[in-house]
Amino acid sequence: MRLPLTAAIACLAILGAGCNKQPKTDELNASNETVGADSNGAATTAAAALGSADFANAIAGGGRFEIESAALAATKASSADVKSLAAQISADHKKAGEDLKAAAAASSPPFTPLASLNAKQKTDLDALKGPTGAEFDRLYASQQIASHQEAVQLLTSYAAGGASPQLKDFAAKVLPTVQGHLDRLSALPR
Repeated sequence: MRLPLTAAIACLAILGAGCNKQPKTDELNASNETVGADSNGAATTAAAALGSADFANAIAGGGRFEIESAALAATKASSADVKSLAAQISADHKKAGEDLKAAAAASSPPFTPLASLNAKQKTDLDALKGPTGAEFDRLYASQQIASHQEAVQLLTSYAAGGASPQLKDFAAKVLPTVQGHLDRLSALPR
């Protein structure tokens, strides 16, 4: 009887110590989830489940991908519509990048977003280096649609349930621009 009682007391002590632990900032950010629904009605948590820095880094990396892709489109695209839209996307994402840096700097605690490309973005960018003309136009539009769909989901989710008020405001302000890009990209002939 003495051994099970000792084990039970030890377990309660361990659990009690865990309950008094202060959560880290990332844990606080992750607990600020807003559940939405995707186009199939499935529950999603997207950016709301991300911490502020993770959200900002994902958006900054996406912006870098858009800008680097647009630079390739300037020389490799055959369609004037693709070239024009790519130039607009690049300009808008450069401005959004500056706004994101300002919002992150005003957050508590302040930080600087990292504009690193993820593995998929690197692969997609490399894939754009080969084709030219109409083949480039189709691949560029396809990649941009996927990238902008992801960005719209992240921005929508963070604007609704993110932890940083400054980043929530940023997400809400840039969302219409990114949605506008997506709408124009979807209208391109494929």
